[in-house]
Amino acid sequence: MKLHPIFAATAALALAACGGYYQAEAPRSTADLYIVPADADLVQVNYAATERLISLSGDYVDPRKTILITTLANVDNLDQSSTLGRLTSEQIAARMGQMGYTVMDVNLRSSMAVNANGQFMLSRDLRQLAQQHSAQAAVVGTYATGAREVYVNLRLVRLSDSRVISSFNYSLPKGRNTDSLLRSASSTRR
Repeated sequence: MKLHPIFAATAALALAACGGYYQAEAPRSTADLYIVPADADLVQVNYAATERLISLSGDYVDPRKTILITTLANVDNLDQSSTLGRLTSEQIAARMGQMGYTVMDVNLRSSMAVNANGQFMLSRDLRQLAQQHSAQAAVVGTYATGAREVYVNLRLVRLSDSRVISSFNYSLPKGRNTDSLLRSASSTRR
């Protein structure tokens, strides 16, 4: 019995595909089945997020007036941050400065309180700090850690009335570098 050339070619391709499958090395353990995602370039992502936050603010922000930059907090414990939260805040401050905005990186431990619902309540100290430096707004934010991603929420808040001027949310793949930056949690009130 002679096979038609098309059937012969199809059978040869099917056998070749099966052969490749069976020749593949089996995973050594179940841990090998999970592929750790590649890390994002944190500087590039945080710079882009900062640019977006500013572009969404419209004409509500005067580059000559100070913007306070706070440390991003862990959304599950607003009194905690991590190296990732502090680094993100520093990169936001750096990009805003590069864009011509007047920024002040402040440690707001005694200047800002957060209630159990995560709402920001501006204290007299923060209002005084804002007045001393002619600060018009503050960048505040949180991050949440998922199994494979870290979700970041940024808000630009007007200090005179606590109104959110703009907000921007983004996520980072949770690769080895990002995961190590998250593990260094510290207790710090923003």
